[in-house]
Amino acid sequence: MEVSVREHDNNLLLALDGEISSSFSNMLREEVKKHLTKETKNVCLDMRKVTMIDSAGLSVLFGIKMMCACDGAKLHLLAPSGIALDTLEKVSFDKVFEFVPEPKAGRLIRDLFGSD
Repeated sequence: MEVSVREHDNNLLLALDGEISSSFSNMLREEVKKHLTKETKNVCLDMRKVTMIDSAGLSVLFGIKMMCACDGAKLHLLAPSGIALDTLEKVSFDKVFEFVPEPKAGRLIRDLFGSD
């Protein structure tokens, strides 16, 4: 998995590319932990290029949600699709996370970070 990070006006965007799996879940958690502050308003996980999520990936997403809640930030899962979306829906994460579908995801990125 590759993660690119952008910050703008107390908003945090992590663009994810690849699998959210046991091999990469700790890396993702640490990236969020490194950039999340008490001033962060929104954390956006751009999931348009996520190809698969395993149980460790589900666990790290839930942990990120808890970290955001503790710091007062809102977590947005941007445009999960394909197998990743199927996995998230099978475990009812669509009930506890805010999924932002396309084209709203692109608009949210432009609004918060200035470009898509």
